[in-house]
Amino acid sequence: MVPEIDFVVSGVLTAVAGKYYTMWRVAPTLDDGSAASATNKEKKDQPDNQTRLGNMIVPTNAFQKTLSDVVTRPRIQQRLGSFIAPMLPLFRAGIIAGTIGYGVTAIMISLRTIYLPNYVPATQNMNVLHACLFTGGFMAIVSNVRYQVLQGIVEPSIDRLFRNIPSLRGILILACRWANGLLGSILAISGMRALGLQRLK
Repeated sequence: MVPEIDFVVSGVLTAVAGKYYTMWRVAPTLDDGSAASATNKEKKDQPDNQTRLGNMIVPTNAFQKTLSDVVTRPRIQQRLGSFIAPMLPLFRAGIIAGTIGYGVTAIMISLRTIYLPNYVPATQNMNVLHACLFTGGFMAIVSNVRYQVLQGIVEPSIDRLFRNIPSLRGILILACRWANGLLGSILAISGMRALGLQRLK
């Protein structure tokens, strides 16, 4: 058995929970067409439906050329604001994902201790609270910056360079997203080890 199996399980559960939570928050599924129509009508009736940081309108991505009106070019403080605006929702998503991933793993470890008393794990027990706080902070800062760069610089550059070769464009974007996810996993694991949250006995 893999010595770090407890860390692997908790990491996978946390990643899956975080991915689905953020997807649900960004693009919730509506029940039927009438609900979608009502939602669209409501948005049209609210012309100021823009991303904000306090009273300041900010772009949805720090590197995009214009605000949502497709005319106004964002100022430096608005671009910085687009990094800050999603931090709280991402921190909350990380806390929820960490609670699910590390909480479920802690319960599984407790059950294993009861039903397999002779099993000696190679890992030290993790502090669930500290792991959740780390996950929240990681998503709010590191994941936030990574995805802003990916979606604001890397993918638009690929679009411009390979717009006439759609198959290659799709492959390159998929590869960049995969590499971004791999980089995130490496950084998260390295951070947890550096802070002593994942330790072998």
